[in-house]
Amino acid sequence: MPTLLDYIDWRGDLTFAESPFNELDACLFSQLCLMNLDNAFEEIKEGTIEQIYDAYIETGGEVEKQIGFVITNRPNISLQKMAKSRRYRDLVIHNYFNEVISEISIQFCALQIDIDENTTTICFSGTDDTLAGWQENAEMILDNPTGAQIRCVEYVKDVLENCDKLVYILGHSKGGNLALYSTCMLQNKYLKRIKKTYSFDGPGFTEEEMKKINRNSLEKIISYVPQSSIVGRIFIHPENYVICKSTAFGAFQHDVYSWELMCTEFERVDSLTDASLYFDYKLKKVVDEMDANLRFAFITTFFKFLYSTNSKTLTDVNKNKGKIFSSYRALNKEEKKTLSLCLSKFTNDRIIQSLALNDFLKTNKFKLDNKTREKAINYINNASKNE
Repeated sequence: MPTLLDYIDWRGDLTFAESPFNELDACLFSQLCLMNLDNAFEEIKEGTIEQIYDAYIETGGEVEKQIGFVITNRPNISLQKMAKSRRYRDLVIHNYFNEVISEISIQFCALQIDIDENTTTICFSGTDDTLAGWQENAEMILDNPTGAQIRCVEYVKDVLENCDKLVYILGHSKGGNLALYSTCMLQNKYLKRIKKTYSFDGPGFTEEEMKKINRNSLEKIISYVPQSSIVGRIFIHPENYVICKSTAFGAFQHDVYSWELMCTEFERVDSLTDASLYFDYKLKKVVDEMDANLRFAFITTFFKFLYSTNSKTLTDVNKNKGKIFSSYRALNKEEKKTLSLCLSKFTNDRIIQSLALNDFLKTNKFKLDNKTREKAINYINNASKNE
């Protein structure tokens, strides 16, 4: 079945004047800032997609190289194809900003892509390969906004105050959350300039964040999730969303390149799977059962453990997996207890075990019994009472 890379081949000969900007273009843009383009932008500061691709290759970028341990090379292939297509090659990329600070768990990357003289897009990156980025993800369960959330609001306001264009805001995964967050924290005077905000399988809002959002912003937002979504159902989602058909299995549906499409939109399905429903329920329940001190202690201990393997990225952790046992032994008794207590809430769950087996066997046949499904739905609905 056709997916995003096929779309570039199909529509690559049509300009945006001939075929307007749509959800597939937005999703492709969300993937470009997953790439580390630091060297390319040091070379030319700003440029067309074709120029940025050339600079990426000239400064050592490799199309065939996987971006991270859980990120494929498909964004690289997208950039290559877009650089050769009439639709995308002359679009200007600028305002690139990339920041990773391990000491305070910040990973933030954003860029602008101008569609025409009247319209621009703000693109937020999802989580890269760094442990800083993954720790920042985990810290979303704490009450305070993350560093990336603070920066995304500043970035959007800066764009709106320094140009008079209409703006699309978009992102995938954590980038989707940043697109949601930045839009919902804007004042009404800014919202009139937002044309639409796209979140692709991005987490939602905590209960504390729900108290702060500008509800006038919700009509601007649409979220897209695959039928077995995990990441895109985390926290509370007050915005409208559509469910997309994916060729992948279980958690691997988070990869937007597995989502099927029809013409200029993703193919829709009617409902989420039982796997998505149960994981949503389980995560909400586990987080609800942890007080603020335990949440903080778990995150701090877990990432202390990963960093102690002499790793800075998930790729490093995989290479240094021989050090995992010695790093665990180096934890003190209280730290081991914290890890065991929190992780066992998932690992000892019979249904989570079954879901993991289904992913391993690459099957989407998982089904809940009626009683468990009803319990999960009721808990999720109650947890979302602040919508």
